Amino acid sequence: ESAAFAVLSAAVNLPFKSRQGQVLFYYVITPQQGYFSLVFDHRILDARGAEDFLFLFNEFFHGRFTPRESVRPVQGAGLSDWKAKFLAGRRANRLFIGLSRGASVRYIRLPDKVQGRNFRFRTRTFAKDQSQAITDSAYNTAGYLMLAPYLLAVSLLSVRECFQKRLQRGTDFLVPVNTDIRKFRSGLEQLFFNHLSFLFLRIKDQDIRPDKEFISTVTRAIYDQMSGGFTNDLEQASLLLRIVPLPVLKGIIRLLMRKQAVSFAFSYVNNNSAVRDFCGSPLAGIIHTPRVALEPGIGIFFTQFAGNLSVTLSFLEGLISEVDAERFMAELEERLLTQYK
Repeated sequence: ESAAFAVLSAAVNLPFKSRQGQVLFYYVITPQQGYFSLVFDHRILDARGAEDFLFLFNEFFHGRFTPRESVRPVQGAGLSDWKAKFLAGRRANRLFIGLSRGASVRYIRLPDKVQGRNFRFRTRTFAKDQSQAITDSAYNTAGYLMLAPYLLAVSLLSVRECFQKRLQRGTDFLVPVNTDIRKFRSGLEQLFFNHLSFLFLRIKDQDIRPDKEFISTVTRAIYDQMSGGFTNDLEQASLLLRIVPLPVLKGIIRLLMRKQAVSFAFSYVNNNSAVRDFCGSPLAGIIHTPRVALEPGIGIFFTQFAGNLSVTLSFLEGLISEVDAERFMAELEERLLTQYK
């Protein structure tokens, strides 16, 4: 399994052979099981869209879907009413500027000489009983359906504990949180393109402590930003850039944030995949291994499939060592399984 994952991890870092390249498939077949990897350009798919894409691929394999059913990369009415989108962009811009000022942010410093621009990955998949125990702990401490804030809170605790000596001195943690709130298979017309729906949470270092009050702090921060309309504003403003390549969009975000490095990126993809077998074989699990766009280049990404919770640590090669990565995964795993027992 480790050898197969090393091959697929290397595939994530391989560039497309041409500018027209947008999707690649890699697979590794072993005597025990097979690994199938979809590598895609975020200009055309996001995490939810990629799972939908694999669902359609599987349907096509079984003869239950044909291209004549017309999956078209269109947005329809979403690409109208430009004035409202410009106003949404202005509101999002103000929030970005506010995030780039004020208290200093705590983040892992990039070394003077980065070994390479490749990304490395570490993954853990919890057994069903462990996954259920984590979910129960989240519901008991954060509230019903509050698994994502709970996972973010435990991730914050683990980052501070494990990388305390490496963190830039500062007073706040700044974490971009992916919050895709679309319904599963909400429409094939939404399959393509990257749907931006981010929160940018600023959490004070002094508030990060292993108690239930910290969970409430994270939950309130998420609620306040969502109720303030920032998520919708950013999603609407992103439609203005729908035809702009991702590097340009990334450059705009960095400019708005005054090149502010974030503490780490975070996302949680809910249990939304309808695929249970793939190309005639039972499907054991789905994990996501994204390259982190924002500096310094480290992210913690959770996904859930068929009752199993998985976590991936994605980090720029040279940012932390392989030993540090393993120690962090052990720290995160221990906290998830024992933090609020």
